[in-house]
Amino acid sequence: MQARPPRSPALLLGGFALVAVVTGLVVSLLEPKWAVAGIAAAIAIGLVLYDYRVGVVCLTLLLPWYSSPLIPQTHGFNLVNFMVAASVSSLLLSCGLRWKLLVSLPNVFKLCYLLPVTIAAMVALPYLHIGAANYPAVTPDYYQAFTPGEYLKSRFIKPMFFVVFAFLLANAIRDSRRPERFLIPFVVAAVLPALSVLLLVATQGVGGIERRDSYFQSIGFHPNAMGMLLTLAAGPLLFLTTEGTKKFAKVGCAVAFLLVLAGLLLTGSRGAALGLVVIVAVWLVRRRRLSDLFIAGVIVALLAVAMPESVWDRLALGLDDAQATSVHNTDDPLTKGRLAIWAMLAPDVLQSPIWGRGIGSVAWSEATSTGRYGALLAHNMYLDIILDLGIVGFALMMYLYFRYVREFIWVSSDESMAPTIRSYFIGALASFLGMCAMSLTNGYYIPQPESAFLWFSLGMLFAYWSPQVRPKSVADAPSTALQHRTPRTLSRRRI
Repeated sequence: MQARPPRSPALLLGGFALVAVVTGLVVSLLEPKWAVAGIAAAIAIGLVLYDYRVGVVCLTLLLPWYSSPLIPQTHGFNLVNFMVAASVSSLLLSCGLRWKLLVSLPNVFKLCYLLPVTIAAMVALPYLHIGAANYPAVTPDYYQAFTPGEYLKSRFIKPMFFVVFAFLLANAIRDSRRPERFLIPFVVAAVLPALSVLLLVATQGVGGIERRDSYFQSIGFHPNAMGMLLTLAAGPLLFLTTEGTKKFAKVGCAVAFLLVLAGLLLTGSRGAALGLVVIVAVWLVRRRRLSDLFIAGVIVALLAVAMPESVWDRLALGLDDAQATSVHNTDDPLTKGRLAIWAMLAPDVLQSPIWGRGIGSVAWSEATSTGRYGALLAHNMYLDIILDLGIVGFALMMYLYFRYVREFIWVSSDESMAPTIRSYFIGALASFLGMCAMSLTNGYYIPQPESAFLWFSLGMLFAYWSPQVRPKSVADAPSTALQHRTPRTLSRRRI
């Protein structure tokens, strides 16, 4: 991207004047708590209009809490929405509306994700009345919005803000001389939810872990959702701790990883524990050091002693009664009826096998309409994909996931990049694989707050996604992230 022209002092002065005017209006019209939120928003948006990368940093911190009551929001006002709009506007103004200067989303992402998801949102519209009849909620939540406008807003438009964030981050990375500095807000953003879990445990006690539906309600999360969020943060933090270059940064990442690890286990999410096992396995395969295996064993032993017994009871729930798990038992202790749920929902694939029945099709499935099933998700991301997008959409999505893995391997092997960036990418790969394992029983293919760190990783990846740079033959390509490829030159705008 080309060099940015220097900012005019008059422009900066005008920005501060605008902030002052907005602040005065907010204080005079709103209640104190909304006044504080409005002032903070005005200042932040003013800074974002000056440099969109400020918005990228703010969104990194805010997106995990998008749906949380901890962020003040009301009808017509949401700080994240305004931040996204301001960041996009600032980015377009900074390049003078010259689209060629922007880092575009990869074509394979547009074809394999944006296209099928957009079609699925349209396909769902004729079925919304069935969902409304199955879930006659007085005050519909995110999943129970079945009027066309509310459905498109909640199930399609708002999730696309995460895609916009990835686009903004990709441009910010390519627009900076030190892109690794964007990992600082990532580390801070990863620590905040972990601290919130530790605070809840400290105030409510570990016994609350058994109250699955209400334990994290005060911060707007389900335990499995919090587990997913922390799983997606754990991989990069683990690799930044062990493969970083600067001692101070490694110590900071080590502290952050230990906090995230503790928070992850305290969620009591068995899916998150499975994702963690996958991350550690990738780390051990990557490192191939006997000392690391010893360190992993010591950490497991320490956790076994330090973690409350109720956490381990939750993680081991049902292992002693595995024979109770069957396609006919909807309340077995091991899977909580997931096998039975999948058996009920799977026949719906045949109703529209090619293109599916639209986003959220479980709400108008036969099992739901006949009263045999009451949830709005299949508790299996892959089954949700094939029900919503059909066989074609499922194939496209799985190919896109394969491309993610391949690109993570490529960029983590690129010696032209800073070692910190390469360590982050191999950690992001580990977390992505952990997410894929966790998604066998939980997870969403539509962006959600718990997948915020996935979209951070994808934004980083899109900045280095370069399909025109490829080896001439398959034999020249690295088969694992332990090998390296020829460095490729990246044009970055200096600041």
